[in-house]
Amino acid sequence: NTMTKDDLLEHLRELPDPSFAALYENIWAVIAVLRSLPQLARQVVMRIVYLDEPADPWGWVSSAPEHQAKMREVLVKMRRVRALVVHGKLKSGRAARIELTAPFKEQMRKSLALRDTSPWKGGSDVPQDMGVTGEWLREWAQNRWESLLHFMVAPGQDPAKRPEPGWKPTKEVKEQLKSAMRDGRPLMQEQVITAAKITEAGFSFLLKPLRAQVWQLLMEMMHRVRTAKGHERADALVTCIFQLSFCTPGTGYSYDNLSAGQQEFVTLLGHFGIVYIPANAKRRFYPTHLVINICSESGPLTRGAAAPDASADVSQLSEAGGARAGADVQDDGRCIMVETNYRVYAYTSSALQEQILRLFTQVIYKFPKLVISVITRESVRNALVRGISAAQIVEYFTVHAHPQCLLRYPPVPEVVADQLYFWEKERSRITAEPAVVYSDFQELTGFQLVEAEAGRIPAGGRAGGVDDGMDLDKGEEGEEARPGACRLYSDKTEMVVVVTSAAHADMKAFISSN
Repeated sequence: NTMTKDDLLEHLRELPDPSFAALYENIWAVIAVLRSLPQLARQVVMRIVYLDEPADPWGWVSSAPEHQAKMREVLVKMRRVRALVVHGKLKSGRAARIELTAPFKEQMRKSLALRDTSPWKGGSDVPQDMGVTGEWLREWAQNRWESLLHFMVAPGQDPAKRPEPGWKPTKEVKEQLKSAMRDGRPLMQEQVITAAKITEAGFSFLLKPLRAQVWQLLMEMMHRVRTAKGHERADALVTCIFQLSFCTPGTGYSYDNLSAGQQEFVTLLGHFGIVYIPANAKRRFYPTHLVINICSESGPLTRGAAAPDASADVSQLSEAGGARAGADVQDDGRCIMVETNYRVYAYTSSALQEQILRLFTQVIYKFPKLVISVITRESVRNALVRGISAAQIVEYFTVHAHPQCLLRYPPVPEVVADQLYFWEKERSRITAEPAVVYSDFQELTGFQLVEAEAGRIPAGGRAGGVDDGMDLDKGEEGEEARPGACRLYSDKTEMVVVVTSAAHADMKAFISSN
C-alpha cells in the first residue's frame, strides 16, 4: 500500500494552490488525504484538529534523533499537501510550531461530527438492480480487469478465451493503453502490421499489485485530463475518485449527483471495470471493489497478483506437506514453482497467468489447474526483444511464488536467475556505432596514405580530439594507430579502411588535398 499512498501524495504535491482550495471544500477529499498520510501524521492531525493556537509537536515523541527526524519527515509531508502550517523552520527543530490549514481543519471537524456516510447526499436512495450484489460486482470487476490485462499480454487472441468471455476493449480503453504516460512511455505500442504489443512499461504495470495498478491508471487519467482540459476539470475528477473510495459495496448511485465532467469520467471508468453501469439503467452506477477503499490502508481491494506476504499461509502449507499444491488456494496468484532444471509449474486455471508465462517461457503441457512450461534461451530472447528485462522476469517469479517456494531462499533458484541475466548480457556483447568505410582505392600508395592518416587523427576528429603536437604529415606503411585514433579497421589485401563518423570531415579533407 505504500506505493499507492506515495502515488497519491506525489500527485497532490504537484497541484497548484487554487486546486487545493477547491479540493479541500469537499469533506471526502479531506478524509481521503488523511487516510493517505503516515500513521504518525494522522495522530498529529487528531491532536491539533480542535486547537485554535499553534502547537509544539516535538514533545509528542522521544528526544532520540531518529524519532525527532521521523516527526520532521511527516510534518514535511503534511505541509506539502497543504494540510499543515508551520510557524518557524523545521530544520531548527523544537523552534517550529504547527497548526492545520483553515480549510483542512474545517472539513476535519465536520467529518468527526458526520452522521451521513454516503459520499453523495441521498446518493444511495435510488432503485437497486436485482442480482447486482457486492459478491456479483466483485466477480464481474475481477473478470473485466483481468480481461484488460489479458488483452495487454495477448491482444490478438480470441476474445472468447478471456476471463470475461467475448470482451473486447473499447476505443477509449485502447487510447488509454497506447497513450504516453507521465514518463513518456505507453503501456502498449502500436505496430504497423501485427497487433499492438506490450511494452517494458506495460510489463512493469503487470508486476504491480492490483491496488497499485488501479492507482497508476487513475493517475494517468488525471494527467491526461489535466494536460488536455486544465486543472479545474481534473480537480473535479480527483474529488470524484475520493468520493468513490467511500461508497458502499453493492450500492447504486445516481448520475444526477455528478457534474457533467464527472459523469463522463464515471462512464470511462465503466470500461475498465472500476464501476458497473447497468445496460438497462444507464443513469445509475455501482462502484466496484477496484475503487472502494482505495485511499485506505486496507479494504476490499485484493487480488492474486498482489505481492505475497512472506509469512502468510507458509506454516499452514508446511504442515499440510504440500498436499494442497493444486488446490484453489493458489487462485490468489501465488502459484508458480521454478525448478533448477528450468521447468516452471503454475498451479492455476487463470488464462491471464498462462498468457503472461508465454511471454518468457515455452508451454509444454497444460492440464486443468496446472500449466507446465520451460525456460529456454529462445523464449527469454523473445521476451528481451519485447523490452522485458531479466530482472522483471525474476521479479515476476518471486512475486507469484508458490507458498512452498517461500520456505526456501531465494524462491527462484540462483542457477535459473543467473542464466536469465547471462542471456540478457549476451545481447549487449556487440554494440553498433556509426562509421565510414573507404574502399575502391586505385593504387596501393593511396590506400597506405589514408591508412596512416586514419591512425593519427583522433576518434572525435581534430576539432573534438586531442592533438599532442606530433607530425601529422609523416607516417609509415602499416604503422600502428595511435591510442584514441579514428581508425577502427583496415585491410591491406582488400584495401579497406574504416574510421569513426566524427573523423569523416578530416579524412575527406585529407583525401581531397592529396
